[in-house]
Amino acid sequence: MFLGKAYQQLFGDAPYRAFFWDENLIGRVTTWLGFTWNAYTIDANLFANGLQLFIGSIFLITSIMVFFEAKMPRLTRFLNIFGAFWLFILAFLHQKDQFYQIGQCLEYALQIATPLIFVQWMEEQKIDTFIFITIALTFSCHGLYAIGYYATPASFIEMTLNVLNCNETQAIFFLKIMGLLDFLASIFLFFPKLRQIGLVYCILWGFLTMMARPFAYLHTDLGISNVLYWFAEALCRVPHFGIPFLLYQKIKL
Repeated sequence: MFLGKAYQQLFGDAPYRAFFWDENLIGRVTTWLGFTWNAYTIDANLFANGLQLFIGSIFLITSIMVFFEAKMPRLTRFLNIFGAFWLFILAFLHQKDQFYQIGQCLEYALQIATPLIFVQWMEEQKIDTFIFITIALTFSCHGLYAIGYYATPASFIEMTLNVLNCNETQAIFFLKIMGLLDFLASIFLFFPKLRQIGLVYCILWGFLTMMARPFAYLHTDLGISNVLYWFAEALCRVPHFGIPFLLYQKIKL
């Protein structure tokens, strides 16, 4: 996940400008400091670019450090906690960019929690309800978009069209069905007798939604940048099936 996030920060775009270029939010501050808005946006753009490079480098280092958690546990723990904090910042900025829809932020709950889950694993802490809550938030918020509670993203429909080779009406119907299953699986996670069923669904659907990005959009004829972009998009979503898979294994043992 951190490797995918690092690529997005280093070579893609991050939602920092949703904050730095918000004239309603920042405009009074720039006026008070004596900057014109045009002059400020140029400097803010440079700062956002530099911030992306810095955070991308931190994410890249963190993705490497997880392999050295036994030799450098303090540094690894710090980087993962910082990573979780910054993933929350990014999720909030995505939420701001989508008119403060709370579901947009909470859909990233499992990605934000993954570094904290890794720290729990490092410290051999017992798995608690917190992990199941983050899984449920991610899948149920995904379901809110799929059923149309929030406007269903065009990318959801486009991916369904590309993968299933169906028409738009069928794609919307399919998404609504999967959205309802997202809610059902999220509920199952909190009932011990149904938990395995919920986890199996999360494993399968999490894997399929991860692979849907490169399957639907990856075109090798567009060059290596297109391949790497969609590969990174898939890597960012590894926790969506990886964490449920690890929990399923633990329950089975």
